[in-house]
Amino acid sequence: MNIFVAGGTGKIGTPLIPFLLERKLQVTVLTRSEENAKKLPPGARAIIGDLLDTTLLRRELGNYDGLFLNCSGDLEIFQGLNAIDIARRCGTVKHLVYISGQTPTTLYGAAHCGVKYVTERVIKDSGIPYTILQPNTFMQNDEGQRANLNNGTYGLPLGRVGASRIDTRDIAELAAIAFSTPGHAGKSYIIGGPEVLTGAASATVWSQVLGKPIKYIGPDDDMDLFEEAVAKHMPRYFAHDLRIMYEVWGRDGYITSPEDIKELTRLLGRPPRPYLGFVREMAVKWGLLQRSSAGGKE
Repeated sequence: MNIFVAGGTGKIGTPLIPFLLERKLQVTVLTRSEENAKKLPPGARAIIGDLLDTTLLRRELGNYDGLFLNCSGDLEIFQGLNAIDIARRCGTVKHLVYISGQTPTTLYGAAHCGVKYVTERVIKDSGIPYTILQPNTFMQNDEGQRANLNNGTYGLPLGRVGASRIDTRDIAELAAIAFSTPGHAGKSYIIGGPEVLTGAASATVWSQVLGKPIKYIGPDDDMDLFEEAVAKHMPRYFAHDLRIMYEVWGRDGYITSPEDIKELTRLLGRPPRPYLGFVREMAVKWGLLQRSSAGGKE
């Protein structure tokens, strides 16, 4: 299978490429920059461009029988729907794997979540054989907490109910399985991790690994504060959209059922990766273990 990967250099796409290559699949990655293209592993071909470039999509998508579609940001409605429509018109794509989100029907009030539900519907109506992956929130979102952890704090506002956080490598591996083994067409898989973690519980795991106190500072009770902080790094309208999502999680939680975790375990042939293992890996990668050891336990 010759696969066109849209979204191949992010949190899911980066581990996906090696999984596809290991399965002897041909891989072409759409990326926005030459810099990202140079980071691709040997065997992966790069095309510089963007999902908003419909001319590029019309030229390219007729050359592939697999399409991996992972969109993000405020233009996803155009990225995803245009790509699906052009793939349908080309008529060559035999399997589309789309990254949605867990229960987008309950998160429709947040635009970047609600668009997932719309895109799922368009995929199902397109006639293209598909697999829809519906992951929980990513463990890799902790990468944004590195500065906080250096200062002994953790601030991701996961609320007091918690979320079934998933390692993006498990999402990527399941995508590769869907492309390379039969029986996944027309299926939607909810993908969650083995533990329900609040923001405070996540901070506790970091404390355990680093051997020093990590204080949870997530603004669970003051989402105005959260929105103001996020708006310093992205457009205010998107900061407000994230606020809506986190408020739903804070009220209802974002929990994967035991049945769905059992099914994910069957598909992967092993349990999904635990958060503790992820934290240990990141602590070593960022040099936090060395610093905490050198300074002694606090």
